[in-house]
Amino acid sequence: MGSDHRNPFSGKSNLTTDLLMAHFHRITFLLIVSMCFVMFLQLSVAASTIADDWDDWDEEEEDHCFTGMCLHYSFLEIRDVAFEPTEADRSCHVSVEFAIAGFPERDSRDIAKSKLESATIHYVVNDDFQNRRRSEMKCADMVCRADIPGFPEGTQITFVISATNAFGHMTTELFRADTPQNLHNALIAMPHKDDFGEFHPDDLDVLHSVAAFDDGRLYMGYSVQGAISPGSDAPPSMNMYGIAFRTIDDENELTMFNAFSGIFWIYFPGMTEGESQGLNLINTDGWQEEAIKEIDNFRRTGHIVVDMDKIMQKQVQQSVLTHADERVEMCDGGTFIGSVSRAMLGPEIGNPVRISIMTASNDSKELFTPIPYDSPTYMYAYLRNHKYSVGADPEK
Repeated sequence: MGSDHRNPFSGKSNLTTDLLMAHFHRITFLLIVSMCFVMFLQLSVAASTIADDWDDWDEEEEDHCFTGMCLHYSFLEIRDVAFEPTEADRSCHVSVEFAIAGFPERDSRDIAKSKLESATIHYVVNDDFQNRRRSEMKCADMVCRADIPGFPEGTQITFVISATNAFGHMTTELFRADTPQNLHNALIAMPHKDDFGEFHPDDLDVLHSVAAFDDGRLYMGYSVQGAISPGSDAPPSMNMYGIAFRTIDDENELTMFNAFSGIFWIYFPGMTEGESQGLNLINTDGWQEEAIKEIDNFRRTGHIVVDMDKIMQKQVQQSVLTHADERVEMCDGGTFIGSVSRAMLGPEIGNPVRISIMTASNDSKELFTPIPYDSPTYMYAYLRNHKYSVGADPEK
């Protein structure tokens, strides 16, 4: 038991030749986003040779690991959380049962090695999120237990469970961000793996990803080792940051080829510099007015939310009509936090939302050839938490 870890989140290039103009007019939004993620996978394979021995896993496991992201899609599912306050010392016994959720097309080795590594209770006393606390759980046979210590009668306790598997993927319940004031302290943070020393530029090296929720919105974000940056002029580069998220259910089986499906929030900071760097040539002829407004907003702010499933179905215009109602909550220095409407996630039936953060850089202001840098582990987030009042019946 002890204090919770400090939350790290508190606190146009002109194309001068007819040849280039003709070429870029043929670039559609489909090609831009599709190329980004095809190259994310292809170039990460080459980059993985640099980090062949980035940890002490065996070679069989390393075959699945690209620049810190492992293509293991099984995760820890929270099956049941039980808690029972005691009268004697007013403590609360908490137990949680986990299961390894897998996908039929993945091999059995992935399931077998997606074991539970650790589990933690994060709890808040009387909504004092600034002084959030934690207790490590003792685990055996996929069941973990711990006690929340006793407090005076009438004290309100809110808690969530988080756990990590052998591949570094986190499964966690989330705190509610009921007010703007407690948003930063309510965020659950997942640390990311080491970047192999000097391989990742600091501005593209992700340190944490975070999440929280309220009645209508899902909050997601990340921090980088340096500062969120548009890139540089010498040498030329264009930085890209992204949050991929989707609800996981039995019909959304994950493979290497659809790992980045779902909703994707893309951020090109260079757009706000007034340099759309060739992307201003997206052809929106014949598009609906609402879709054109989304593209115009993209050029103005650098932010756009797209539906990757629709892009793969060649429904490019429809892909930008996600109605995510995206909102930037914070973009300062090395920290980004944004929120989207929960309604666009579809019916919520208790399944987790998978969240992953990705970064890339384009080394040209004329050709779109992104190089991936950080594409790390996944967070599986349940939009729920648990509450009880000391001395009263718990809210199951």
